[in-house]
Amino acid sequence: MARLRGIPGTLVAGAVGLGALTPLLLAGSAAAHTSEWTLSCDKVSLKVASYNPQFTNRITLTVDGEKLLDKKEFGASFSQDFPVKAHTKDLAVELIITTDEQPKEPVTKTGTVTPCPPSPSPTPPPKVVTPTPTPPVSKAPSPKPTGPQLAETGGGSNAGVIAAAGAGVVVIGGALVLLTRRRSR
Repeated sequence: MARLRGIPGTLVAGAVGLGALTPLLLAGSAAAHTSEWTLSCDKVSLKVASYNPQFTNRITLTVDGEKLLDKKEFGASFSQDFPVKAHTKDLAVELIITTDEQPKEPVTKTGTVTPCPPSPSPTPPPKVVTPTPTPPVSKAPSPKPTGPQLAETGGGSNAGVIAAAGAGVVVIGGALVLLTRRRSR
């Protein structure tokens, strides 16, 4: 490899080192936690996923002041349905998820469980009417797909690292061009 004249070796080594470390410095923590809940008149459904099991993750669920879960530890995910007692007024619900991975950013959700509508009074049975027979109708065939299914084209989970690496390469390349032009004057 030909040695570049006018550019000190320490500058080249520094630029290479910066290029290698930039993606690591810019990537940071890629936490994409998901927490879904469904509130109905008779139950609360929780689905929590994508947490790092190497950290301590805790979940607290309170319905009308009663703690159904009190800082229960879980690994990467948690899913459970909780029945709600019969009630005639709205009940306050609070969900708190904490993790040692991001201790200053707890997930807090609040909501309301409304009372179930009253069940309708029984109605008299309907009169039984015998239908007149009708001739069978032939179904037209439904079209079937002929080609292969399309691929999913969603973004990958490592898009941030790739973008950081690209930014690092562009910055280093620009710095080297600038230094080379200044030295050649």
